[in-house]
Amino acid sequence: MTAMNITDNACKKALLLHLAGEAVYDIFQGLVVADVPADADQDVDNVYTTAKRALDAHFNPKRNTEYEIYTFRKARQTDNETLDAYHARVRTLTKHCEFANADAEIKSHIIQTCNLTRLCRKALMELMLNQLTC
Repeated sequence: MTAMNITDNACKKALLLHLAGEAVYDIFQGLVVADVPADADQDVDNVYTTAKRALDAHFNPKRNTEYEIYTFRKARQTDNETLDAYHARVRTLTKHCEFANADAEIKSHIIQTCNLTRLCRKALMELMLNQLTC
């Protein structure tokens, strides 16, 4: 739009819907789009930004936290995966889990699921010793 020097918001909206294609236009026609208030700041709220927000809200994926937690809990270290790589993968899986303490969840999960039994035993022994001394 900048390259074509389009500054009118109605033209921007029309171009957006045209370039997005007929399928997106049909979807847009079915969306409930709020009217722009007459006293709205036209730089912030206008027909173009309202249309763009409506399309963003429709097409942005909605996260299912329970499914994200399920995926995190099902993760297991593969045979050829290093502990560092497994830790990085598990940390990535917690991104949308909304855990109160992601580090504690990751630590607990790695202790329970990693392939290194010696590491698991050592971590569990340290946890038990910490509980006994507190």
